[in-house]
Amino acid sequence: MSKMEDHMEGIINIFHQYSVRVGDFDTLSKGELKRLITKELPNTLKNTKDKAAIDKLFQDLDADKDGQLSFDEFMVLVISALKTVHKEIHQP
Repeated sequence: MSKMEDHMEGIINIFHQYSVRVGDFDTLSKGELKRLITKELPNTLKNTKDKAAIDKLFQDLDADKDGQLSFDEFMVLVISALKTVHKEIHQP
């Protein structure tokens, strides 16, 4: 596998590492999302310990308003995080 393919598989594996804990094994509950961002994105996302910020983030990501985040909905977070890191890398 190429380095990029390896990283893509890693993102999928991280999603499933957290999604299998509660309810549907292929979606993230709010609690699972909180654990994921607290452990995996503590330096990229601010306010990871702020319940109101987590609630707002979850609501914003839950496009179909079913109370769970599908992988597609989770990818919106990944893309946003990648954009943030990309901007930070290019800061003088």
